[in-house]
Amino acid sequence: QINLSWIASSDNVGVAGYRVYRGSTQIAAVTTGTSYTDVGLGPSTTYTYLVAAYDAANNVSTGSSVFATTGGVASTAGTVHAVSCSQTDVQNAISSAPDGYTVVVPAGLCTWTTPAPNTPAISVYQRAITLQGAGIDQTVISTETGSAPNEVGLRADGVDGKQFRITGFTFSGASSNPVELITISGTSKSFRVDHNKFTAEALATGVHVVGATYGVVDHNAFVNAQALIEDVGDGSWQQPLDLGGSDAVYVEDNTFAFNVAASTISGHNGARY
Repeated sequence: QINLSWIASSDNVGVAGYRVYRGSTQIAAVTTGTSYTDVGLGPSTTYTYLVAAYDAANNVSTGSSVFATTGGVASTAGTVHAVSCSQTDVQNAISSAPDGYTVVVPAGLCTWTTPAPNTPAISVYQRAITLQGAGIDQTVISTETGSAPNEVGLRADGVDGKQFRITGFTFSGASSNPVELITISGTSKSFRVDHNKFTAEALATGVHVVGATYGVVDHNAFVNAQALIEDVGDGSWQQPLDLGGSDAVYVEDNTFAFNVAASTISGHNGARY
């Protein structure tokens, strides 16, 4: 089977639904949601799909072409669609996405586990991509984290000159004592983590930013989870503060809620705020 998902369309009349074509043949009309599963397909076979929105006045969009292989990853120009929110499907989608692409992860409840000591469940390594879930409490990732620093649900190691973004997820600490849900590291000066929820049963670090990497953490909801900013201990905290400049991590327009004693934001190893 092939699982298709797409970003919702809008027009001045209102979208009534989406027509899904395999090749030149319409195979479905989707009136609820933005996904469709095509079944009964041949193994290891590539299919061409077109998804076109239509409104109540029967105006039809030009559509967006999708090429997909059974057992593989569906992609459109500028977009890679993970087959599901599973750890394997998301990592495959990230690995196949060129710089500048958006990796779209569909709604669902999935568990990501660290596969080995000092290894994250999902790795985004020096990629200029957007990792986009279906929205808070829509794409829900339960993370089985370990106790070592790299044993996190998702680790993004950026590089200067490449911006990346993580948005539209709920990350939930599945263990009674999760350490970190996601970690941002590297040398990127233009990352963004926004419109996510980080939640845990016990106190956890929702977002850990470590090293000489800078960006924005905004419009997230933290529940029993803090934001931790950590410098590299190189004395850069002594430099003049340049608010609005690129050499800072901006934590703004987030909400924090706790039922345990906790800090909302912590600065370690020379970080200041």
